[in-house]
Amino acid sequence: MSAAHLHALADAGASFILCYGHRAPVKSPGKQPIESDWQDKPHTLDEALAHLASGGNVGLLAGAWSNGLIALDLDARAQDFASTF
Repeated sequence: MSAAHLHALADAGASFILCYGHRAPVKSPGKQPIESDWQDKPHTLDEALAHLASGGNVGLLAGAWSNGLIALDLDARAQDFASTF
């Protein structure tokens, strides 16, 4: 997720989770949270930006922690989905 994405989501009330970077030697680099119990550990925009700048990845903590926001994880099909609007 880019810094611009993080700012837009934060403007909508989002909180974030901090994940290992894409080259980290873990089971799911880029997606694996760096903390246990991450579901109950929301991070602020400033924390997310600092983590991103240090090479980590950041995800959206959806639901109650983010004022009811939901997310669709489309990855490779994102362009096809976006073109339907």
